[in-house]
Amino acid sequence: NERGRQALCTGLASLGYATYGGQANFVLCKVGDGNAFFEALQERGIIVRPLAPYGMDDYVRITIGRPEENQRLLTVVSQLTAASP
Repeated sequence: NERGRQALCTGLASLGYATYGGQANFVLCKVGDGNAFFEALQERGIIVRPLAPYGMDDYVRITIGRPEENQRLLTVVSQLTAASP
């Protein structure tokens, strides 16, 4: 989990996203519109949890996965970020 957490936090930070780790099996990531981010990833087969129901509209919760899952998430987020105006 710790290696996965570091990989996600480092990778997401390199894409310009503030990410907060901790000791759990997930990270919080500030993405702007959490629901839109959730929907864009879900369309590509990746599920994250939007945190709007908890008053954190700008955040999603990302579960730490296996190394190949974490890399796929980072690849897709990189593509989405590059495609954003």
